[in-house]
Amino acid sequence: MRESGDDDRERPASDPAPASASEAPAGQPSSVTGLLRPEADAGVDSTRVPRGAPEVMRRALFTRAAEFALLACAALVPVSLAAGQTFLALAALLWLLVLLRTDASARWPRELLLGLLLVFAGEWLACLVNRVPAHLVDPLRKHGVLLALPILAVVARRDPVLYRRAIAVAAVVAAIVGVYAVWQHWSGVDLLRERVLEARGAGFMATGCFSHHLSYGGSAMLALLAAAGLAAGGERWRGLPLLLVPPLGLGLLWCFARSSWAGAFVGLLVLVIARRGRRPLVLVAIGLLAVLGILVADTSVRARLGETFAMSEPPPRLLLFKTSLRMLADHPLGIGPGRFSELFPIYRVPGRYLSTVHAHSDPMRALLDGGPLALAGYLVLVAGTFVAAARGLRAAAARGVATGAGGMLPAAARRDLLLISLAAAAAFLVAGLFQTYFWDQEVVMLWVLLAAPAMTLGGRTARS
Repeated sequence: MRESGDDDRERPASDPAPASASEAPAGQPSSVTGLLRPEADAGVDSTRVPRGAPEVMRRALFTRAAEFALLACAALVPVSLAAGQTFLALAALLWLLVLLRTDASARWPRELLLGLLLVFAGEWLACLVNRVPAHLVDPLRKHGVLLALPILAVVARRDPVLYRRAIAVAAVVAAIVGVYAVWQHWSGVDLLRERVLEARGAGFMATGCFSHHLSYGGSAMLALLAAAGLAAGGERWRGLPLLLVPPLGLGLLWCFARSSWAGAFVGLLVLVIARRGRRPLVLVAIGLLAVLGILVADTSVRARLGETFAMSEPPPRLLLFKTSLRMLADHPLGIGPGRFSELFPIYRVPGRYLSTVHAHSDPMRALLDGGPLALAGYLVLVAGTFVAAARGLRAAAARGVATGAGGMLPAAARRDLLLISLAAAAAFLVAGLFQTYFWDQEVVMLWVLLAAPAMTLGGRTARS
């Protein structure tokens, strides 16, 4: 039974309520206006919270939790493999639930889904063909972080300003790690793992917060491009991203990862070409002068570059390439993931090798681990990101989208994200020719964060 107030009591039929010419019973049309009068809201306390309010509050809190998980993931990816993977999975799960509850009709990026399908299908098919069921779990173990790509892509389209903030957080934390890497170069000590680093001339090989200099090199390469993209994306220079460039650049330089050097150079070049104007050229000129100064002063960097051209014997990567071709001749659908070192003694080409754990090339490793299907998936994910970002930037330029002086409007954030995705994809493609960054969890997590926006902001989904 609902409660009754003084103005809501039932009146006997013999004592009708008085009515004026302009009044009519509730729910009946007024004799003056002809409009329906609202029904009496008897027994309802107007101070009570509407029924839908708790659900709205729960959704808001859930969305805030997803936003926090994304920012925490961005902060931890440049620092820790385990923490980065944990928060990447948490952020992807929370955002998936948010999207299913609030945006169930969201269009998922078909290119990303196709690329993921090809990578996993190719590697599983290679396992089945080669009868190595023990390696069926390797695709999930090595590529599990890629499953976050479609979710992050939709998040970037839904809230580009938030996503841009997450990338900025990752760049800031990576710059702090860069300061630590510079200290490592001169001290030769990795405090996190209590070890002495490999000497390189008067300095040492920096590893940042990771266990290997190549992992840190790939991470620093992508973080440098993120900072440069944030600095050059707006109508005006942005001071904070510019301050992040020196520690990131020095950390990258003193990790002595030549593949990351090449990738960063190409990524910055692509960024300058895409951005146009004088300001990016000024930044590049300052960077080149700084690098030339270091080359003159630091003999270890000159020696590392000299190793690239000192070829008294066949280079190890050429030997690995020939060995890989021999494996493919007998296994056209791939040898299966994680089997290169197992089959290496059988297909080895004579010569001096530095490492025999994998093919030291992303395209070749994709071909070996999963055959043509996995290679096609790799190209769809990495090269497809570059194409989608370039397409999105051209479309934005054709529409004349203003970026805004402050750079925090959604249009400005979308342009920044596309610039960063474009540079990151170019760098990833070039660096991956000489190293397997696509299988390096520390590196690929950051690449996932930077590359995801391109497929929804520049791909078909953005236009549909």
